[in-house]
Amino acid sequence: MNAAIKKVMVVEDDEAIREGIMDFLTLEGYEVSESENGMEALTKLKTDQPDIVISDVMMPVMDGHTLLEEYRRIEGAPQVPFIFLTALSDRNDLRKGMKLGADDYLTKPFSREELLDAIDTQYTKFHQRKENIENEFEAIIRERLDLVEKEKESVIKELHHRVKHNLAIISAFFELGDPAKGPDYINSIKNRVFALASVHEEAYSSEMLTTVDTGDLISNIIDKLMANSGIRTIEEIDHYNLDIAQAIPFGLLFYELLNQILKKPFKRAESPRITIRSFQSGNIGKLILVVNSGEIIDMNNPGEDTDVLLVQTFINQLHGQISCQVVPEIGVRYSIDYQI
Repeated sequence: MNAAIKKVMVVEDDEAIREGIMDFLTLEGYEVSESENGMEALTKLKTDQPDIVISDVMMPVMDGHTLLEEYRRIEGAPQVPFIFLTALSDRNDLRKGMKLGADDYLTKPFSREELLDAIDTQYTKFHQRKENIENEFEAIIRERLDLVEKEKESVIKELHHRVKHNLAIISAFFELGDPAKGPDYINSIKNRVFALASVHEEAYSSEMLTTVDTGDLISNIIDKLMANSGIRTIEEIDHYNLDIAQAIPFGLLFYELLNQILKKPFKRAESPRITIRSFQSGNIGKLILVVNSGEIIDMNNPGEDTDVLLVQTFINQLHGQISCQVVPEIGVRYSIDYQI
């Protein structure tokens, strides 16, 4: 007997044959269970996993072939070897069983040596296949771990580069501002740094650390700028990811654009409202802000206005374009298209 084998299930409707096989295998040191038909065996196989199934083919209630077919349909069930016992010598019967996944056939009557040889052969094949699968799985895991390490190294390098780049942006904010403005100037810088930090916060919360959910990013900036503003917002914001290299100018652009709009006075006769839409159409990203009142800002001609110049800078970094227009009975519409 193969020393590793412990459990064998015998499925046979003929009680004398079933008990004879069980007694013989028990004397050989196997742990043996029994079933009178395929249905009973199928029920047991769902909770009791033998190392090998020895089954008759022709049985009432459920035959051996149907038992094998139904067992193979059980999700996650181990590929336990099936050895069929049959009095049939019809080649069609043998082909049917093999097609269903039978591992071997023994034609009745068979000797004890033939049964032991069949068990040992199929058990060895089964565990060799299992070992090969485990080795392949381990190789795949090692390969994936190597890729993860390489990606991790790449991400760390990218983050170092982005932090250095963003420190340069913060420095540029101070250079563009006017310190003589006092608290307003400091608050402006703080809010711009917040917009920059929001990009990284979203990146760090993503699985790959290299992409940002634009919907979450926009929501964070809206919460920051619109708090206590008294202005109602209508938000139609889709969630899609941008590479962090695009997300940085995108987040800063949205902050600057919304901030500039809020600086313009709203007509008292109207309830101030800003509609914000962000969505993806193919490989084009779209950001639309509609203000129901207030002055239009010509974002395409910044002149000496450093704030509008920042908007243009970030649009250029996104390889995008902006249109600004007054829509009768609706308000002022700012629309930005950019490549994704």
